[in-house]
Amino acid sequence: SALGLEPTASVELYNISRVTSTTFPLFVDREYEIPVDVTYNLLEFDATLRQPIGSENTVVKVGYTRSRYAADIGSFIIPDGVGLQQAFRNVYLLGTNVWLQATHRAIHPTVDEAINPVGRTIAFRYTYENNDYNRDLEYDVRNGLLVPLYKQFKFHRWELNWAEHLRLPFSRHTLSLSARGGAITGGAADTIFHFYGGGLIGLKGYPFYSIEGTRVAQAKAEYRLPITRDLDTRIFQFYFTKLYASVFAEVGDAWTGSVAAAAWKKDAGVELRLEAFSFYSYPTRISLAGAYGFDRFTRRIQGETITYGKEWRFYLGILFDFNIGEPFGGRMEEKMRWKR
Repeated sequence: SALGLEPTASVELYNISRVTSTTFPLFVDREYEIPVDVTYNLLEFDATLRQPIGSENTVVKVGYTRSRYAADIGSFIIPDGVGLQQAFRNVYLLGTNVWLQATHRAIHPTVDEAINPVGRTIAFRYTYENNDYNRDLEYDVRNGLLVPLYKQFKFHRWELNWAEHLRLPFSRHTLSLSARGGAITGGAADTIFHFYGGGLIGLKGYPFYSIEGTRVAQAKAEYRLPITRDLDTRIFQFYFTKLYASVFAEVGDAWTGSVAAAAWKKDAGVELRLEAFSFYSYPTRISLAGAYGFDRFTRRIQGETITYGKEWRFYLGILFDFNIGEPFGGRMEEKMRWKR
């Protein structure tokens, strides 16, 4: 075009579901615990425009996302002769997001850039969220039908991720320093929309949902070195080439309110990375990480006190890339809302 802009448009449709079993209390002549099957379902539509700025290393994206989160409740028997309750669907969240994302990836092109990158990555994302959420599972009866009573949650979400991968004087040894910061502003946000600070995208020594709030700040230091770069071993359809190891330490928290409300948590761990190919052509990256959370803390969830920390947690990944927790790669926090 005359302005030098030639954006690439893309349209994507996701459908994610999971089946589980649970129980809920129901009072008839007395209180019963009713077993029921529940199918959680996420249906999402994404439209995106992608435009490189200056080079392919720096990319700006603008997008629109419309999502529907539902829970399909299976049929169940109501005791005391009441009979069979038919299955029904609870659409508990309708989300509309408009977002802007800028990424800069300046990783040096080497044969080890996937397993042991050297260079810099920066990712920034702003999202305006307009969500209709039936938080309290309230319904109205209209024309003989149950109609969900949604509450609106509108707010702005800001997030920045920065990583520096530095080459050390020793051959193929690197030091990686990374930081993550985010904030929700401009409106109230229910806990389902908060940042989550544990798991693969945060502090690995704690579960994903254990650390949450409208603010998040985290930092990580990682030292990586090669174990062997000449595996040259084939097992079935897999051809293994390189094995790297690393040790890392992390600190951070997610909180609501001023920074004085943060209770900084720490962990440390080790990771093994195994680079391979499947059927001689498909990249296959296998990682195994273990992390220990040094700080013990408790949270009150649905009337139950849960204790976290002072334990090892392990993560196994088998994908096309090692960066399972890549910032904004799949918007893990948003995609996992159906599980809350």
